[in-house]
Amino acid sequence: MVNEAHSSQVNSESIQHDGTENDYVLGKDFEVARLSKVTKFAEVGEPVVIDESYEKSNPYEITIRQTKITDTFEEELSKWEDFILEDIEIKDKKIVGKEKIVYIDYTLKNCGNEKLEFYTPTVLLESVEDDYLSGIEMAFSSENKGGKSAYQVLLAPGESKDIRIGYIIPENRLNDELYINLTGSVSLEDDCCLVKL
Repeated sequence: MVNEAHSSQVNSESIQHDGTENDYVLGKDFEVARLSKVTKFAEVGEPVVIDESYEKSNPYEITIRQTKITDTFEEELSKWEDFILEDIEIKDKKIVGKEKIVYIDYTLKNCGNEKLEFYTPTVLLESVEDDYLSGIEMAFSSENKGGKSAYQVLLAPGESKDIRIGYIIPENRLNDELYINLTGSVSLEDDCCLVKL
């Protein structure tokens, strides 16, 4: 993990939907799974095949290539979700408040015999509290094309694609137990595959 000047002297809050269409407020995240039910942990750089054992009919492979924590946006702000940025203080593409950007770079490969329809938020950042994995709202995807299929990636059999996603979290959340879930949202009793941030 690349970590640019990260300190941890801030409030413990996170971003959560407040129940309306576009407004997000500081608070808790949405529960995704239970850590005690997880049987597979992977490392950065380790390819992981996601198949029927994770309820996926068309198998694909995910490799987390790199994670990076920074306070500087590496792309145009227009690529980020507006509702996430609206309460963040930004100057010259740099966060000047108490938040940090978490970038996750991964490679997706279609291992099946059919076209793969994949949504980039399937790979998600999660925190752990009292055995529950809670998903954090994704704020950026390199595949955001806008519209109904904004985060969709279509891959032919054998095809690969490099993808970057980004999150904005309060800086003190970096002290939490954070994982990258490779299998996406699952029921609280299902298994998933995690990579430690």
